[in-house]
Amino acid sequence: MRVRVKHIKIEEAVFISHLDLVTTMNRALRRAEIPFRLTEGFNPRPRIAYGQPLALGAASAAEYFDVFLQERLDPGQIKNMLNSALPRSLEVSEAREVPVKSPSLMSLVKAADYLLQAQVREGGNLNVDLMVESMLKSESLNMENKKGQKKDLKKLLLKIEWQGFSGKLGKIRIVGRAGSELNLNIKDFCQFLVSFSGGFFQTPCMVYRKELYLKGQHNLETPFGMEVKL
Repeated sequence: MRVRVKHIKIEEAVFISHLDLVTTMNRALRRAEIPFRLTEGFNPRPRIAYGQPLALGAASAAEYFDVFLQERLDPGQIKNMLNSALPRSLEVSEAREVPVKSPSLMSLVKAADYLLQAQVREGGNLNVDLMVESMLKSESLNMENKKGQKKDLKKLLLKIEWQGFSGKLGKIRIVGRAGSELNLNIKDFCQFLVSFSGGFFQTPCMVYRKELYLKGQHNLETPFGMEVKL
């Protein structure tokens, strides 16, 4: 049996690296006494596979992993068992059975949906609607990251949506390509946003991943098969 688990990553958990997150979840599976399958080799461990790793310091409502079980259990029971062994900052929100022989979750991920919140410069003034419109109309959005690598972010962006101010924070929704083939580094986009806005938006950005999307039959869909239109 193969079960897909969705959990949050908030508060103090945002400072857990992806590798440490996998270790934490392995330990939770053991503490919860879930009958998981083991990997083969000299160092067997619970057979789980995560989707797209999240940048350190980012929060998320949509962390997914698949776990393979030795016996059948109700997915709702697995959710409750895991939550009894996890802190609230990593709480499982949903669990569903998926076909055992379906492709790996990581290979299916095509996009990620983020909410960025960035502090604005004191006394600054910018028509953000026009800025976003300029981004959408530009043929390319070139930037150079801290490693000196040049990238065209326009090829990695599927949607940019200005969502207004909340106090001194500006909120922007970004849907970017994700996965092994093309991947938008959301920290790169935050750096680009500061530059493109002439310093109106300031780092660090607060990043919140709202959802992951897979390639569906016609459109993108969530890892639980719900079709979405951007």
